Amino acid sequence: METKLRYSTVANCFEEALPIGNGSIGAMVYGGYVKEKLSLNHDTLWSGKPRRCTRPNAANAYEKAQELVKKGNLEEAEAILQRDFTADFGQSYMPLGNLYIECDTDGEASDYSRELDMARGVVTVSYTRDGIRFEREYFVSHPDKCAVVHIRSDKPSNYVFSADTQLKGSVYTEENKMILCGECPSFSPPIYAKEIKATEYDGDGVKFALIGTALTDGEVTGGTDTVTVKNATETTLTLCIETSFIDFDTLPKKEYLAPCKARAEEVTGTPYEKLLDRHVRDHRALFERVEMDLGFPESNETTDARIRSNDKDSDLGMVELLYNFGRYLLIASSREGSQATNLQGIWNEDFYPAWCSNYTVNINTEMNYWPTLSGNLAGLDMPIIDLLKKVSVTGVDAARDFYGAKGYCAHHNVDLWGHSTPVGAQRDGCVRWAFWNMSSGWICRHAFEHYE
Repeated sequence: METKLRYSTVANCFEEALPIGNGSIGAMVYGGYVKEKLSLNHDTLWSGKPRRCTRPNAANAYEKAQELVKKGNLEEAEAILQRDFTADFGQSYMPLGNLYIECDTDGEASDYSRELDMARGVVTVSYTRDGIRFEREYFVSHPDKCAVVHIRSDKPSNYVFSADTQLKGSVYTEENKMILCGECPSFSPPIYAKEIKATEYDGDGVKFALIGTALTDGEVTGGTDTVTVKNATETTLTLCIETSFIDFDTLPKKEYLAPCKARAEEVTGTPYEKLLDRHVRDHRALFERVEMDLGFPESNETTDARIRSNDKDSDLGMVELLYNFGRYLLIASSREGSQATNLQGIWNEDFYPAWCSNYTVNINTEMNYWPTLSGNLAGLDMPIIDLLKKVSVTGVDAARDFYGAKGYCAHHNVDLWGHSTPVGAQRDGCVRWAFWNMSSGWICRHAFEHYE
């Protein structure tokens, strides 16, 4: 069974990096040898805060549009819906920031390999540079709620760890710990509608702390905003993240720094081998519930070469690989208690992401969860059922204010805060894609299939 994505070059962009995650914490591994980059996310880091997006007399506008449609006056009906029925846009999934690892060796790398082992949930990067052999392992542990980077070299080497964020934040160090604290905007417009309102920070956005702790057989020191490791042949970096998010209808005021420090102390007291073993056992328990074997011999070619090959239509191993990649992404981005997978799972490094990287529930969110039960991953679908519970509360306002109806409904965009009203903000043409009120019913199908 094909379970490995293999590459012989460093990722040049976000889409080429390799994803790891535990449902809440996500990272994209670029595999750089001059300067490594990990793009980091947390599933509760969104712009916005609890709010009610409604429109006075929206139900009246809906009734007027109905009558106009019955008479064949479609353009006039659309104009009324655009002007008096569409509401504000939902909010966006935010990037936490980036972790960087620099090594002071020189020259190009040889024997380079970058690999995702989906059966273990581990990314490995290996290469030789300046006569030194380097090996790195990356994973995000669900049992220990942290990301882990483990670096080995066959000769003592020096490293500098740093971090940055596009959000409002700062980096400082405490001994062997690098701490990044910041906050999300309380409002952020979509990239395609920046003219409606500027990005805004008012202190009520979701706040977060990232603590990276270095344990090494070398020497470790903290600078102003970097951690330096010298003369090391083995270094483990643990990354813990906590946020102030509480719930969709509550201002995000939960304490986050102290719990993050407590988590960091707990995991740094655990040997690397134990962290790895607990992670692999937890991951395998889900990944090994299903096996697809089409009888095709496993290939040692790199994945990108196989994609470019003229023989890819007969490469049945790629079918296995794609199926397993889908299961892997679900395991990495949706666990019981996490938020539902958004447009990009849990991986996003853009401040203004495509389509807000939110829940586009006129197909995309549902598609993420279609294979869950057939892939024997019951339990990983609980986050979409929790999303349904959220809109069953916020959607009561949408049903009443926009349709004069009982029950609840949601339209094609939902966010962390349960946004359920039609988006568009009166922009020209928005009715063609914003006026779609059936998502809550469609999500109900997932709940019923889970019940069955």
